[in-house]
Amino acid sequence: MDGYLEFVKSVANEQNKVFIMDTGEGNDFIDPATGWYIEDFSGWLIEPSKEDLLIEAMNQGMT
Repeated sequence: MDGYLEFVKSVANEQNKVFIMDTGEGNDFIDPATGWYIEDFSGWLIEPSKEDLLIEAMNQGMT
């Protein structure tokens, strides 16, 4: 996993949430300070107890 996504997931974890990425939205660039590839993306910030349910729904095309 890349550094930027790791960072996003760690911020979610600090909020006692889980971030599940859906898709990239563009507007990408390389951050000169970190060297990270950064892109706007969408996803879900959810309770950890709902992670399996969301992943199952995504796999069934229900999201």
